Amino acid sequence: MVFIRGTNLEEMGTLTVYFGNKRAQKTGVTRAGEHWAIAPPNATEGLFDVRIVGADGDTFLLPLGFEYVKHADMAECVNISHQINGTMVPKRQEK
Repeated sequence: MVFIRGTNLEEMGTLTVYFGNKRAQKTGVTRAGEHWAIAPPNATEGLFDVRIVGADGDTFLLPLGFEYVKHADMAECVNISHQINGTMVPKRQEK
């Protein structure tokens, strides 16, 4: 499960999320208003683009934003490129 956080996401309506060319198996919204998606299985390891498409047709691309691995004890989606649609975004702050 991947959580998608951002401002004004609710304005996009229902989101369709793609990992590479594969559509997320399921998507939804938590009570806190953050969106989630379940990444589809993939036989190929590596980095893949994440594409988020709103009900209004607006599309956001996170280049190489998701990594498939064969074995992982715990997975975390991290903005590896630190860009969305070519615009730099702040790096994740460590706690």
